[in-house]
Amino acid sequence: MAVSSFAWGLPKALKGNLRGLTALPCAKQAILGQLYEELHDTSAKALTYAAIKSAYLLLLDQIGLSEEFAEPPSFALRVFHRRDLGRPPSPLQIDSDFLSDLSAVRQLVRCGEVPPALSRYLRISSVEHDGSHCQGCTKVTEQAPDGQRPERNWAKSHPTLNFTSGDSLFAINATQFPDKRHLIFDLVATCLMERARRMLAFEKAEHAFTAVQPGGAHAPKLYRLHPSLKGQEIVIASTSNQPIRDICEAIVAADRNESDWSYFRSISDHVYNPRREQQTAAVNSAELKTKGLLAAVLGNAKNRSDFIRPFWRNPDTSFRTYLRFIDGRSIRRKSYSVIAQERPPLHKQAQDTWSELRGRLAISNPSLSGPGEFAMALEIHKAFVDVSGHYLLHNLSALMEIIDSGSVRNDVEREQIADLWSSLFLIVPIVSTSLSSVDRLFRYVPSGSFGWSVIDEANRALPQAVAGLLGRTRKAIIFGNEGRSNDSVPSNSLAASVFEHFGMSAGDCSKQLQSCWTFARDIID
Repeated sequence: MAVSSFAWGLPKALKGNLRGLTALPCAKQAILGQLYEELHDTSAKALTYAAIKSAYLLLLDQIGLSEEFAEPPSFALRVFHRRDLGRPPSPLQIDSDFLSDLSAVRQLVRCGEVPPALSRYLRISSVEHDGSHCQGCTKVTEQAPDGQRPERNWAKSHPTLNFTSGDSLFAINATQFPDKRHLIFDLVATCLMERARRMLAFEKAEHAFTAVQPGGAHAPKLYRLHPSLKGQEIVIASTSNQPIRDICEAIVAADRNESDWSYFRSISDHVYNPRREQQTAAVNSAELKTKGLLAAVLGNAKNRSDFIRPFWRNPDTSFRTYLRFIDGRSIRRKSYSVIAQERPPLHKQAQDTWSELRGRLAISNPSLSGPGEFAMALEIHKAFVDVSGHYLLHNLSALMEIIDSGSVRNDVEREQIADLWSSLFLIVPIVSTSLSSVDRLFRYVPSGSFGWSVIDEANRALPQAVAGLLGRTRKAIIFGNEGRSNDSVPSNSLAASVFEHFGMSAGDCSKQLQSCWTFARDIID
């Protein structure tokens, strides 16, 4: 702590007592001692504003300074921000992670615009039971018809859900699934195959994108995605980052027995091995070997940086370089490793490949439900991405800046944010985040913009923690473990005292202490 010499001496100077200024050293020590006693409370866990205000008033009294000559206490937080972003940093979030989302959910309820999964979760929409299955909500393991099951050579015995049904909420006891990652991979395959069917309806890529902003040096074009290509997005979330990172790594890893496939593998390898960028020697044998870019681990600032740097910033490995080559930018094929390894086509070649692929599939009339359908869906996606390179380059350039900075530059970006995210999901079908980062990551995304949310380890999440994500998606899968205790709620005595203070009953208290899993499970029970 320190006391300003000017503030201490001003009252004396105003009274003409200039000789009294010589007492400054001794006076400072006495004032600092009193301030220390005022602020040093061993029982306090944090320095509160009330304590700071009290010390401020004590200081004014000790030095004899009128309040008209002083400003009340304030503080500032330093936020590190890249200078080349060209925009101010977004405000640092210092309140609850969920308050703004809960406020938005409240508004959705008032307006009657609650998406299906959230409507079921909040007990707004009705449900009719029929055995273990109910319209709108499924509890554990409804078998999908054989013709609708994705290829699952790696797990022939586990049951699968009918993701194409009208159900909007699935509450799944994870103990009944040997590996829930298989079920999530089924969901990925189902979404990819459905979107691949819809992609084939477009003879030309320009029919799938509509410009919404005039071009210019400082205002690049953005493109609205055709509605038929939206609704298959998948967001995986949990209370912490590590469980969902493990799921994403398992999904992109190459150590399964399914049919052979590869999907932007070199980019995926760099995304999941960020340290590779600093290596000059041979690739470490312990690094994760991937087969395709099926998931992006986002959420907190470190995860976002670890994804954006290899995926978009690094010219040697990035998807941005890949798209720039397709778009006809001045990039030599041998200049960067991503060009040499992924071998992107020029735009005319991409158009020819897309036309040939559509013609071949029209002749063979594939159902995308037999052997090899997953690899075929990825081939369709890659060909469509190639022929749409110009549009995706513009949309992803804007989205990467938004993810990096946490803010939009203008109203057009705000209005088109869902289409920008859906452009990323066209390439990377899964995005993961912690529940506490949902509002910051998807801050401007309107309700019901995404297809699916998957909540992992729901036993550890409070019921309100998932409301914001459910509000942004149309369908949801909630994984819990029957019988496992909830580690996320405060002690019963503390919670009971809070409820008592607000005049609420013990029954209200027990309801609020449920986990997300028991809250969702009880919808069906």
